[in-house]
This record gives sequence, structure tokens and C-alpha cells, in this order.
Amino acid sequence: MPFAGCETDGRTAKRVPKFSLSPEALDDLDAISAYIARDNPEAAERVIDAAYRVCAKLAEHPELGPARRFPGDHPHGIGYFVIPDFPNYLIFYRTAAAGVEVIRVLHGMRDIDALFS
Repeated sequence: MPFAGCETDGRTAKRVPKFSLSPEALDDLDAISAYIARDNPEAAERVIDAAYRVCAKLAEHPELGPARRFPGDHPHGIGYFVIPDFPNYLIFYRTAAAGVEVIRVLHGMRDIDALFS
């Protein structure tokens, strides 16, 4: 039912996939931004903007990133995607009911297996 005073043309609403960020992912983005901003605040902003664009793209197309395999096969169902133009940074996510949940955003040189164990 439309809002009072809102006209419709009979079309149905389009659902827009969403993404959520875990507290760890938010901390990761804050740390990445702070580290890069020490030398180049504009570059820090570009990296964070690119990360959010990837999150939105993954919400629409969660199949874009390959599955990440971890030692001992745990955790399950985690995909990852490299941030374009910033290939050192990886977004780790899992499919959620309405899009994706971003679990971590990490530099590729980090001990990723240890961070997920």
C-alpha cells in the first residue's frame, strides 16, 4: 500500500540488495583509513570509497567472489573479492538473506588464516 498522497503507476517495487558490515569489518576500514591517511588523506578516502562500492556490488552479485578455503575447512561459506585499483585489500563476506554480510576487510599480507581461526 502506498504512502498517503503518494501516486503509483501500478509497477511493483524493486528490492535493492543490501550489505551489512560486521564490527570487525568496520574496525578494519577505520584502521586502513587511518594508516593510509597518515601519508595521503585523499588516497585513504579513495580506498574506503572503493571498498564500499565493492560491498554494494557484492550485495547485488554475491557470486562474483570465489569461496575462500581455510585450514580445517572452517569457517564455511566465506567468499572474498579484491578491491579494484587497490589489489592489496580483500573483502571477506558471506551471503545473507537480503544481500551480503561483510566480515572483514584485510590487507593481503596479513595472516588471514590466523585472523579467521
